[in-house]
Amino acid sequence: MVSPLDFFSFVADTSGLELVFLMSAIIGSTLFFVWFLLTMIGGVAGDVLEGVFEIDIGDSDLAFKALTFQGIMAFFMMFGLVGYALMNSGQEETFAAIGGIVAGGISLYLVGKMFEGFKQLETHGNVDIENAIGATGSVYSRVPADGVGQVQVTFQGKLQTRAAVSADGNQYATGDFIEVVGIRGGDTLEVKGVERTETQEEE
Repeated sequence: MVSPLDFFSFVADTSGLELVFLMSAIIGSTLFFVWFLLTMIGGVAGDVLEGVFEIDIGDSDLAFKALTFQGIMAFFMMFGLVGYALMNSGQEETFAAIGGIVAGGISLYLVGKMFEGFKQLETHGNVDIENAIGATGSVYSRVPADGVGQVQVTFQGKLQTRAAVSADGNQYATGDFIEVVGIRGGDTLEVKGVERTETQEEE
């Protein structure tokens, strides 16, 4: 068993850049796996982040900051591990630093994609798109006469942003009120413009 004295002696004998790699690997790995476990056991990590940033759990900024935090930890973890391994294999410091940065950048990208996939599964996994038919909402991003835009509609108790096309060949600007009249291509909504009622205007 390694004693604290042996560990501090090892650290003291480590060169400057090598020490940076080592500490990045230890801190990044520890925080990344703790955060990952907290996320997997029911959103505890989200509660922690909510307290740190003082924003609502449903705020889109929370998801962005959580993703950024996870990505940064993954970057430092791989930067340290790869850089330290390269230096101990006899590579020059410059090459080790470049290798660590490249590995960190790749891990940052991959973690972003992984958690983006988790978010999409959470958002769309239990949603039956057919339930959107008849729902009303507004245009989020302009829906052209012959192209794809985005709308925000509420169905299954959730406000959702979805890709949409014009069902009647008319163009709809951001903020226009619409109704979903059909589904195209599996998950793209067909919409048409409708008059906004007084109740809807108040909302």
